Amino acid sequence: MTIATTYLIVVLLAGGWALYTDLTLLHSQREHLAPDILLLIVTLPLSSSLTYLYDALPAFFSGPVAQVSWLTCCGLVQTYVLFALARIFQKSVDVHRPQ
Repeated sequence: MTIATTYLIVVLLAGGWALYTDLTLLHSQREHLAPDILLLIVTLPLSSSLTYLYDALPAFFSGPVAQVSWLTCCGLVQTYVLFALARIFQKSVDVHRPQ
């Protein structure tokens, strides 16, 4: 559960940072890809689906908010899987624990 909670915090912080920089520096000439790249790395392997979605729906996924939202959703799905695995592991440990 600790790993899943930590991963949730990292995903939410990376997603918030990426969304904040994308919205505040939207029309800026300064480069601001570091938060987006961090979010992309944090949400691997599901974040690789963004390539296929961009090919299928280029008009929708060309905006930074749509990309950040998709990557954050990928991270939340992975967090859900981690919580489910932690719960299954906890139940299996409780079953096999001597009393």
